[in-house]
Amino acid sequence: MPEKSDHHSRFPASPYLLVQEAADYLRLSVTTMKRMRIDGTGPIYRKHMGHVVYHINDLEKWSEGHMYTSTGGAGI
Repeated sequence: MPEKSDHHSRFPASPYLLVQEAADYLRLSVTTMKRMRIDGTGPIYRKHMGHVVYHINDLEKWSEGHMYTSTGGAGI
């Protein structure tokens, strides 16, 4: 009899991350992610059936917009 497969073997990894996963990915807190959503300063997010999710490409794009070569132009 074949061994039961788990969720990860049946479905490819989703490019949509929940808030905690997105915060971990960016090394930010969930509170910071929430504040950035309210302020409109964070990555683009989506709502799937009322749940906030972030596409990994949007997280990458947001992060790329925050690259600096010196402290002179970086926001703290």
